[in-house]
Amino acid sequence: MRFFPPKQKYVYFSILCFLFLFSSAVYAQAPSVYKKGTALIKFIKLKHVQPRDIDDDFANSVHQNILSAINSEGSFFTSEEIILLNKTSIEIDDNLLNENGSYLDLLKSMYQKNIARTEAYRKVFFNSKINIKSPLSENVSTDTILSESNFNSYWDLQFKLAIQKEILETLQERGFSYQTDSLDIIIEKSINATSSDFADYFKNLISDSTFIDNHYLNAIAESFDPHSNYFTASQNESFTEELSSERELFGISYYKNNEGIFEITNVYPGSSAWLSGEIHVGDQLLKLQFGDEPPIKTEGKTTYEIHQLFSASESKELKLTTKSNGELKTTLLLKTKVYSDSDIIKSAVLEGEKKVGYIALPDFYTNWTDTSSLGCANDLAKALIKLKKEQIEGVILDLRDNGGGSLYEAIDLVGTFIDYGPVLIVKNNHEVLKTLKDFNRGAIYRGPLIVLINEYSASASEVVAGAIQDYNRGLIVGQTSFGKATGQGVEPLIMQGEVSSFETVGFAKITGIGLYRIDLTTNQLNGVVPDIQLSNLFERKVKREEHYPNVLALTPIDKKMYYTPMKEISTESLISLSENRQSTDPQRAKIQSIINRLEETYNNVDYLSQSLIEIIELEQEAEKIKTEYYNLIEDWHQEFKPSTNQFDAEIYRMNAYLNTYNQDFHHRISIDYELGEAYQIMLDLINQNNK
Repeated sequence: MRFFPPKQKYVYFSILCFLFLFSSAVYAQAPSVYKKGTALIKFIKLKHVQPRDIDDDFANSVHQNILSAINSEGSFFTSEEIILLNKTSIEIDDNLLNENGSYLDLLKSMYQKNIARTEAYRKVFFNSKINIKSPLSENVSTDTILSESNFNSYWDLQFKLAIQKEILETLQERGFSYQTDSLDIIIEKSINATSSDFADYFKNLISDSTFIDNHYLNAIAESFDPHSNYFTASQNESFTEELSSERELFGISYYKNNEGIFEITNVYPGSSAWLSGEIHVGDQLLKLQFGDEPPIKTEGKTTYEIHQLFSASESKELKLTTKSNGELKTTLLLKTKVYSDSDIIKSAVLEGEKKVGYIALPDFYTNWTDTSSLGCANDLAKALIKLKKEQIEGVILDLRDNGGGSLYEAIDLVGTFIDYGPVLIVKNNHEVLKTLKDFNRGAIYRGPLIVLINEYSASASEVVAGAIQDYNRGLIVGQTSFGKATGQGVEPLIMQGEVSSFETVGFAKITGIGLYRIDLTTNQLNGVVPDIQLSNLFERKVKREEHYPNVLALTPIDKKMYYTPMKEISTESLISLSENRQSTDPQRAKIQSIINRLEETYNNVDYLSQSLIEIIELEQEAEKIKTEYYNLIEDWHQEFKPSTNQFDAEIYRMNAYLNTYNQDFHHRISIDYELGEAYQIMLDLINQNNK
């Protein structure tokens, strides 16, 4: 078990969402967390598709959820305290009914005491002489469970592992190129940086007065199922942003370096910072001034505190004071909508033996607050029209790593490929079954279709893949998907405050519907099984829906369904050809050999029983193997060359930063071995159809 303080902590969600409701309220003094918890339970039980009883089992779920969230590394509660909390947790359901907090009071008291105690020991540890070169097992206990008797030795190990990790990351950034006598300097800087990271981390935990309360409320929500949540206002805003293709940004990211100085790590193309031409990666970030507020120096601030400044300010203007090569600059930045390349449809023409259209969709985005702005289904329709003008003979729709988004966008997207008809069945908490249909007659694209999925394709992705499969409209290629077939809506949690008026005390994301395919089965826990499997080069232990606590198992349904599937696609020959290519491809064999060597090298690393030099040598060897891997990937031979459709090519000629994104996109396509096999399958499918 290894514990490292996070340098940056963001909470992002990309889970299927079908409805947002917003309302305004008069703000008053906030109700207690216990009243919020009671109100949250009542609200969820009213809306949830399969609500559970509030009993001792529920209490245990809340307890396990909150421990997993605030004590995930097993670092802040001793084994003796866990036993006491386990005994007290049985009172959680009664606490909620009675709106008092024996369990929560005990949890808070223990947590604050232990954070303060650990911070005090951090000062003692980092003020002493630290031997990091010898094997850690020689001078610290390697117990992985914190107890009263091993408190100091336990944290000795955690601090030393964190220092070791900092050293290795620093060396990796330098390509493991260093002089022997400079290792001591790297060690000293890594010790100082690690001490600063932990100091910031503990300070943030102590200063955040709502940390435990918010996790407690979220633990209550997650006890109904893994996708029901309690959101604060800022978390809800982040969730909404994740379902949009544009975000309002000043356009910089930053981190705190080993010397405790904030540095610019990225400047987002198209943002105000990027357009200014004055902000560059590596510049020191010295001062922030939001609008007419007083300027704030970053010196002495924690990363969390700087994050909070950005989150709390509603100003659209930011004066940024930076330092580069000894020169101070003050730049006025404006918060503007910035195109997000990671969340938008991208397309290309794969030119080889035959022209094939390729469309990558990273999530099912929409615009919840601007109804004049259309979402991903409309963007896909436009992309298909552009690709058809290029005389393509097939389309590959890539939903790999697509974790979902708007359900209604998914329904509309399916409609671009089918004539019309039912797409999905939803069941609500009243057991009412409703069929969601594509009512628009006619399809935008009727030719050969492949949908690429993998283990991280979830929710709306599975809706699309399942419907395409049920209609025999195309081939599903890849790995079995995640297995999430529930829908969530987000609504404000409104209740009466302590001072008689009503207020919004957060937001509840509630699993309100279960999703069923038109063949009456469900993807919940099952996932979508591909028609043609692609083998993984890497052995991955994927956490799928079925592995989460409190996961829902949807009950079977019975409903008369009428739809007209196309003629079933004959896959026997296609599967045989694909399996033969995958097993005999010399490129794949070379890559697999390199991966095996890399895994073997890492298996030989023991971060506890080996000296620092031994670990560095093995990590250095692993880095060489990685370089060999990347070089081979860069030389990957595809049977196609990506190009841009004529309409978009003109746009890229006039827009430098969009052209940069497009070039990066084409490069990723050209080294994507799974896409290469999907292209070959498409050629086989086209040839089969032409016989």
